[in-house]
This record gives sequence, structure tokens and C-alpha cells, in this order.
Amino acid sequence: MKFLTTVLLSFAFFTLSAQDVSSTTSGFSFEAGGQYANWSSNSNFISDLAELDPDGYGYKIGVGYGFSEKLSLRLAYSGVDFNLNENWTKFAVTGLDVYGQITFGGTLQKFRPFLGAGISTRSMKVDPVTVAGVGEFELKNTGLGFFGTGGANYHFLPNLAGAFQLNFIAGSFSENTISGEQVDLDETVDLTIIALSLSVKYFFEY
Repeated sequence: MKFLTTVLLSFAFFTLSAQDVSSTTSGFSFEAGGQYANWSSNSNFISDLAELDPDGYGYKIGVGYGFSEKLSLRLAYSGVDFNLNENWTKFAVTGLDVYGQITFGGTLQKFRPFLGAGISTRSMKVDPVTVAGVGEFELKNTGLGFFGTGGANYHFLPNLAGAFQLNFIAGSFSENTISGEQVDLDETVDLTIIALSLSVKYFFEY
């Protein structure tokens, strides 16, 4: 009888322990994956580029630190190739996102939705761009914007998850150069990006 009681208590403890570790989002984490992005602009300066090549594919890598199961700070670097129609030698956008994130649910759940907001830097390079009657040049634009995100983690293991994420970036390019020469414009060179990504996340502190 005593042996049976010990076995039952051990099984109950194991079951509760297993339930406690269905997922974790606290501590340090790393992620890597791919993304699809669409961009647009109302600026006369670059709107033609968006009409020619609005879509692109790329990568993202990121790190984060979860102060708790709910609140975390994340940094993500991404790059997207928009030269799908091969109109250019290079047409790429890179950037860094810094944002706070709230993760919903608890450690008993494998499916953990999240929302986040922060700031984003973006740098665009197009080479070459043609100026009629003048020649071909390299265009570079850099700027800052708002970053908003939402998505969900699905934990295959407590510390290993697949993530679906939708990002929204709205900002403007504050520096615009053609072959290294600053261009002064009488308009705001705005930028909007919507990106969908699939990635794998690993949480170290488990």
C-alpha cells in the first residue's frame, strides 16, 4: 500500500511538473527566420520604385530578454531583397527594430500570442538609378519610424517555438543621397512596410 501511494504521488508530481513547462518566454532568447515584405511611399522621389518592385523576400535574426513571462525587450535585424523583377543590380532594405513585447497566456499553454511596439531604423539601397540625360547613380536612404507587431509563438518544446509575426513600420527617410551626395527635397520621403515572418525561437533559461 505504501509503495502504491509513493508511485501515485510520484506520477502526480511528474504530471504537474510537465504541465508547468509547456512553454517559457522568460530570460534570454534567440530567433532566426524568413520574411515576406511589401513597401509603399507617397513621396514623388521614390514612389516609382515602390510601383515597380513593391514586394520582396528576406531574413530576420533577433535576440530578446524576458523580464517575466509577460514582458520582454527584443531587438531584431532584418534584410529584404526587393529586386524580384531584376530591374536593378541591387535593391535592398535593411533595418533594426527595438521594441517592447507583451506575451499572453502562461506556462501551461503551448500557444502564446503577443503584441509589441517600438522604433525601427531602415536603410534602402538602389543601384543603379537612372537620371535621364545625366547617367546612372547609387541611391541610398536612411530613416526612423514607428514599429508595431503582433503574432504568436507555438512551443514544440518549452524552450523551442515556431513563431508567426506580422510587422508594421511607418516612418520617413531623413537622409537621401545619390552617389554619396546629399539630396535636399521639399517633401517628406515617407515609407510604409508590412512584413510577414516565420521564425524559430530558442529560450536559453529553461
